[in-house]
Amino acid sequence: MDGTRESRPLEASLRPVMKANVPIRPVSVIVCTRDRALQLDDCLQALLLLDYLDYEIIVVDNAPSDDATAKLVAGFPVRYVRKIALA
Repeated sequence: MDGTRESRPLEASLRPVMKANVPIRPVSVIVCTRDRALQLDDCLQALLLLDYLDYEIIVVDNAPSDDATAKLVAGFPVRYVRKIALA
């Protein structure tokens, strides 16, 4: 083995669980960001396309220099945490 890992789509990795009628557990997806509102928009749009049934998205904004991220996430069904920079 060369140390690389083959990635599989989420749906393919969950197929055995769904077939076995095993309860799906809730998952928290935590997205950390700082001053990257445009990239975050793409990320959140992609996360909302997940077929997983029980998940939440938490956006952690690490000491932002403006309020662009806060304004962006206001339009998404996410929890928003703004971390203030310590002096």
